[in-house]
Amino acid sequence: MAIFLILSAAVFLLSCMKPRSKVIMAVQLIMMWLLLGWNSGGIDFLGNESIYYVMSGQKKFTGFSSGWFSNMIAYFGHQHDLTFIGYNIVTTFCAMLIIGLILYYESEKPCIVLNLFLIYPFVDSIIQKRFFLGMVFILLGLFLLMKEKRMWFFVCVAIAIGFHFSFYFYIPLFFVTKIKERNFRYYVAAFLIVESFILFSGLNLLEKILDTRKVELYMSASNFSSWFVSIAFVITTIGYIYIINKICCILEQTKDVIFLKQINIAFAVIIPLLYFDAIFSRFYRVVLILAFIIITNQLKKPLIKRFKLNLSKQNQWFLLLIAYFLVLNILIYSMGEGGASGFLETMLTNQLLS
Repeated sequence: MAIFLILSAAVFLLSCMKPRSKVIMAVQLIMMWLLLGWNSGGIDFLGNESIYYVMSGQKKFTGFSSGWFSNMIAYFGHQHDLTFIGYNIVTTFCAMLIIGLILYYESEKPCIVLNLFLIYPFVDSIIQKRFFLGMVFILLGLFLLMKEKRMWFFVCVAIAIGFHFSFYFYIPLFFVTKIKERNFRYYVAAFLIVESFILFSGLNLLEKILDTRKVELYMSASNFSSWFVSIAFVITTIGYIYIINKICCILEQTKDVIFLKQINIAFAVIIPLLYFDAIFSRFYRVVLILAFIIITNQLKKPLIKRFKLNLSKQNQWFLLLIAYFLVLNILIYSMGEGGASGFLETMLTNQLLS
C-alpha cells in the first residue's frame, strides 16, 4: 500500500509538470481504474452488490426502463460466473476507457483534468458505482451534443438511464443548443420561478407525476441536519456557477465556450433542489468535468513561468476556481462520515491492495 501511495504521489507531480503527456494520462487512468474497479469499500457497496445479484436473475430483456442496461450486463455476467467485483472490474474498465478517449480527442491538458477529477468526484464515484457509469455516458453525450450529433446524445442518455433512473434529468439539455444565447438566461429564470413555487408549495403535484416514494425520500422535507447546511449547499453551487460563467465570459467566445456557458447556467435549476438534499449536487459533477476540459483548453498562457505565477485575468479566475474547488472538497470530505480517515479507507480498502 505504501508503494502504491508513493507511486500515486509521483504520478500526480509528473502530471502537473507534463500536463499534455498521453503516457502519464494512461498511467493515471490505470491507477484510477484499479481503485474504482477492485474496490470493496464504501457505504453503498453491500447495497450495490445485492442489486447486482438480483439483476443477475433477469432472464430476458425487460425494455428500456430505468436500469435496463445494467440488468443486461448483470445477466451476461451471471452467465459467465462473474462476481460483483468482477462486474465492477469490467464495467469500470470500459468507463475509464471512454474517459480516456474523450480526453485524448477533446483535452489539450488531460493530466490536469484527471488530477482534478481525482480530487472530486473520484471518491464519490467509488461509492456511487451506478451513477459513475451513467455519468461517463452523459459526459460523452454532451460532447456529441456540442458537435450537433443530437441523436447520439439521446443514445448516450438512454444508456445512462440504463444504469440509474436519475439520468432522465439530463434529457432537457437537448434544448440548450436550440435557444439563442441572449435569451437563455430568461428561460432559466422563468423555469426557476415555476420550479421554486412547485417545490415549496405544490409537492402533491410532483407526487402525481413522479414516483411518490422518491418525492417523499428526497423532497418532502429537508434531509440536512439544519437549515444552515441546506443554505450552505445552495450557496456553494451558486459559487461554482458564477465562477465558471465568469471564466467563460473572459475566454474567447468559441463554440465550445458558449456551449459550456449555457450548460453551466442551465444547471441553476438544481439550486432549489439542494435545499432538500445534497444528493442533487451530483448532477453538477458532469458540468465540472466538462468545464475543466474546455477551460484548460482555452488557457494559452502558463500558470507558472520562470518560477512565478502568471496572473493574467484568465489565470486569476482559473486559480480562484481551483482554490474554491480544493477548499470545498477538503471541507466536505473532512466533515463527512468517518472524517479524513473514512475518506482514505474508502479509497484504499479494496481487494487489490489488501
